[in-house]
Amino acid sequence: MRVLKILEPVQLLVKDPPASQPIPEPGTFLMSMRHGQIRCMEFKHPFLRSLPSLATLPPPSSDIDLTTTTGKASTIQIPISIMSISTLDPSHLQPTDFIDLSNRTQPALRTSLNPPTVRTVLKYHKTIHSNLPFPPSTQGFLYMYTDPRLPILASQIRFRITPSNDPAQFASGTDLVDPHGEPWTLSALDLAYYARFEHLKQQLLHDGYTEYIDALSKLPKRGPHLRRSLYYLEQPFVIDMSDADCTLAFISSTQIVSGRMYNIFVDLGLNSCPYTGLYPSSTSHLTNTHYYYYTPPPIGRLILRFERSTLPEHTTTTGTFVVLRILKILSPIQPVDHRYNNRVPVPRPGELVVKPCFGRYRVRAYDLDGKKCVVSGLRGLPSLPCVDPDLSSFR
Repeated sequence: MRVLKILEPVQLLVKDPPASQPIPEPGTFLMSMRHGQIRCMEFKHPFLRSLPSLATLPPPSSDIDLTTTTGKASTIQIPISIMSISTLDPSHLQPTDFIDLSNRTQPALRTSLNPPTVRTVLKYHKTIHSNLPFPPSTQGFLYMYTDPRLPILASQIRFRITPSNDPAQFASGTDLVDPHGEPWTLSALDLAYYARFEHLKQQLLHDGYTEYIDALSKLPKRGPHLRRSLYYLEQPFVIDMSDADCTLAFISSTQIVSGRMYNIFVDLGLNSCPYTGLYPSSTSHLTNTHYYYYTPPPIGRLILRFERSTLPEHTTTTGTFVVLRILKILSPIQPVDHRYNNRVPVPRPGELVVKPCFGRYRVRAYDLDGKKCVVSGLRGLPSLPCVDPDLSSFR
């Protein structure tokens, strides 16, 4: 479909609409974004075949009246600007790589390797209602996070918040976190399974992350894609006290498997968690005639990790046992009822997770050699007990 003439001015109704409909120009075809690229819109309605084609006729004369209007402004959504970056290597950042994602729902990003029409759409967090916009003051640098002590697949793209476009402030900045309090990332599974990140993979390859791209290509074609993904046994992860179950993905170079732990902090006598940990529902706010949804920070969150058990009852028996250690409390934990008798004890940093058993507490342990072990996927992950967990990015 060709645009002949713009009858009414195109007005921007939202601050940052999706970059899916470029502004139409007279004499050009209607365009839209598909698979990360701007392409010509195609119409394949069967009724179009029954209409005669007069393509050989001359273009409409200027005498033809094309000024009929409807009295309403056009509602086409167009992006204000397209942000551009030249590298994801934190050691080669330039002031021009500084981008501002504040309050944007689906900002469009392009790399210097691709033409302006090839873009990658970033998203902060998806709820059952919509995509949440990036928080205010989300400005800084998109970069590749690596740690030579960890498996190569544990590398991920993060966003470092800085007060200005000076790359020298990168080291003193902080990483953006998601609503769960974990670092906002584009993980190995995101880059491997979503076609819209293909251009970021090209940028990583150009920046010299050849080993990482090669590892992505060797991942299984299909596998569980979960928010909590572990790449080594002692990797920290966040859990909410209201979660009766906790599902994890265990990712190695040869397999991606999932496991689910049940009733970690549930009092079976009450059939619920006796401590606060309710995840608040999304709240809508009307802003400039458009609804935006956000999720308030949850309460009752803590950081756990698996460890190989050194308890006497596990070292003197056959099997490979792991336990759960509490590393940090991210938000206050209080009993729902002040009269609660602490049958399930309050989690405390540094302690192991326990469960009530016949009037006493017993450490919650999992035998990785057991046939019905719910976290048997940990067997395929490397154990790195000497790596101190970096909890500074969790909030």
